Amino acid sequence: MTIEDIKNAVFDFIIEFNKPVTLITISQITQTLENLLQTNVDVIHGPVRETDLLEIDEEVELYAA
Repeated sequence: MTIEDIKNAVFDFIIEFNKPVTLITISQITQTLENLLQTNVDVIHGPVRETDLLEIDEEVELYAA
């Protein structure tokens, strides 16, 4: 994967929160990640259930509490 591929990619982050969050908080997280990574980011409120209409190709655990 080249730098150009990374800049054109969209990264999906599935984040599980330990307390309720608002759409504003999720939007702020999205903007912060996009600024840090310099690429497009989607933030998804987890956990993802089998009945959700979301297909996950690859999962990389960044941090687990």
